[in-house]
Amino acid sequence: MATRRAEAAAEKTARMRARRPQPGAPEVEQTPAADVPQDLAAPSPTPTPGETPAARPAERRVQRPEWVRTTVDLTPQMHADLEDWTRDTARSIGRPRVKRVEVIRELVRQLRTDEALAARVRDQLSRLDG
Repeated sequence: MATRRAEAAAEKTARMRARRPQPGAPEVEQTPAADVPQDLAAPSPTPTPGETPAARPAERRVQRPEWVRTTVDLTPQMHADLEDWTRDTARSIGRPRVKRVEVIRELVRQLRTDEALAARVRDQLSRLDG
């Protein structure tokens, strides 16, 4: 079993490395996944033939957001609570599913815009053992 896990981990590492852009490789325009909110998915202009991204005028360059993967370890109970919440929420808003990533992205947005929520979170964090 440990061998299967090691093989699976090695395969995943190889897939992730293959996705990384190689130095000197032409820039490829990426289409955002369907679940990426449009406010987070910036379009990338297509260079004209022979034009490199560095040769584009500054006003035409569009900064593409780089996604940063965050992994969160949850207790089994917290995971079950999150699953229950997403399932109940999907049902209440008439969707077949609410993804956990959607919830986390929205919570981050709200922490940045809702001072009352941010204050409650800060207060709770100050009570935790560091």
